Amino acid sequence: MILNVSSAKAFQNCRRRWLYEYHLGRVPRKGARALEFGRLYHVVMELHLNGFPMGEAIEKASAMWDVLSRQADTPAERAVIADAVSDLSMMVEPLLQWRDEYPIEQTLEVEEPFEFEHQWAPGLRIRGRPDRVAIIFGKLFHVQNRTLAGSRDIGLYIDTARDDMHELLYAWALQKKYPTIPYGGTLFNIMKKLKYRGVATKRHPEGLVLHPMSEIAVQLVVPMLPPAVHQALVDIEWVSNEIERTIREYADGKMPARNRSLDAGPYQNALDPYLLALREPLLLADEVVYKDRTDPYQEAP
Repeated sequence: MILNVSSAKAFQNCRRRWLYEYHLGRVPRKGARALEFGRLYHVVMELHLNGFPMGEAIEKASAMWDVLSRQADTPAERAVIADAVSDLSMMVEPLLQWRDEYPIEQTLEVEEPFEFEHQWAPGLRIRGRPDRVAIIFGKLFHVQNRTLAGSRDIGLYIDTARDDMHELLYAWALQKKYPTIPYGGTLFNIMKKLKYRGVATKRHPEGLVLHPMSEIAVQLVVPMLPPAVHQALVDIEWVSNEIERTIREYADGKMPARNRSLDAGPYQNALDPYLLALREPLLLADEVVYKDRTDPYQEAP
């Protein structure tokens, strides 16, 4: 089995939703606004880290999303894409001021996928794609680009990140890929969705700064400790076994359980886009509401 880390986390969140997305390959046409903006932000950072000035990276990414909008099949898809571009336009001024706060000695790779066999589970291969891998103070770091809602508690987010399966498995994989460089941890490059500047007034013709860069752009290091990395390897082996059992049971006609606490979204503020199909599985075939999933590992660079 080849298991990407995002798939494993999705399975832990809800087996029914995982089945729809990763086994049956069907996803909602109208995705979450925050996720679409996160995708767009990742592309901006990827372009910038690959050599484009930030302003040009923003323009290129926006143009790519404009193409996606023209190619979209439904108004719902176009609306989510437009919302993401609108969110990006609000972040242009902070992005133009963005700089690495830690001394990056060398960027080794940007958005390069990996695939390694599990340390002790034969037949299980783990796949991922780090945002950026860099050397800082002589140590190896995964630099994770992340967008967060303006109301999100960064301290709480960072404190729980040290136990996140995603980061722990990336730590394991990157140590396999670069065994001669001591591992430092994850450097979170966070952009909070806060409005940088208010509207222009006579007193403030350029608009008053509402949230300074120190509130919007935050870069924090989180160590990934060996015992936690080992536990993540234990956990993903268990997840892979449960996935195989779920697939066998589904083939025998048994539908996996659904996590009903996610019906109002992960933050309990919007209906989950899978809800229609969760209530009536036959609707998963409805091309107006759902579409075939594209494997990001198969997409052209």
